[in-house]
Amino acid sequence: MIADRASTTVIGPGGRVMAQDWNHVKAEWSRPPAAWTRFHAAFLEWRAGAGLDNAIADHLPAMLEALGLREVRATANAATVSAGDPDFFRAAGMWRLVAESRGRQMVAAGVLGEAEREEAFSAYTEWMQTADATQTMHEASVTGVVDRPHPTPLPS
Repeated sequence: MIADRASTTVIGPGGRVMAQDWNHVKAEWSRPPAAWTRFHAAFLEWRAGAGLDNAIADHLPAMLEALGLREVRATANAATVSAGDPDFFRAAGMWRLVAESRGRQMVAAGVLGEAEREEAFSAYTEWMQTADATQTMHEASVTGVVDRPHPTPLPS
């Protein structure tokens, strides 16, 4: 996470820290194919197994407060794209990239079989071609003000 102890030390008193991330648990697709639903569940499992917070967007305010930031403000955003929107293929297509890249890592980790990954990729690609395809991603942007440098020196 960008907003860590180093950020609060480097930025200094009165400076602002901004963090933005997604809540992958809340991702939504209209009538998603079963193969895609299985892939997404395996994706969440794989990330959690690696110690990643799938709902980090919801936890950002507390994380910034724990760093001693003040005036912490969160703005939640549900970014929805639908088939026919100018940026639909770019936004929804990012999950095809996830299936290609992270999906291969998931297969290597044994969370998913290669045939399942390929099926999910194909089913999702086909789903993107449907007239009523809609995706909603949930994110949060959080800002906070550094009150004072962190009292613990950073390791050199």
